Amino acid sequence: MENLSQIEAAAASLPPDQQRELLVWLAQRVGEHRPSGKSQSVLDIPAANVGQVLSYDEANSDLLDEMLEQQN
Repeated sequence: MENLSQIEAAAASLPPDQQRELLVWLAQRVGEHRPSGKSQSVLDIPAANVGQVLSYDEANSDLLDEMLEQQN
């Protein structure tokens, strides 16, 4: 991809304020082409199941209890 290499080199030679401006423009352009209804929130990521608790730390039991309660 010769064109991409040239674009990267040109972008790297820009002053920081123009690099930020380019980044905003690119982000807006990419956002326009995102499928509708798709959010980019971390809350949209499905929960991961990491299995059972193997040990119980009494010193942090309140925090662990809260975390386990929120799972149910």
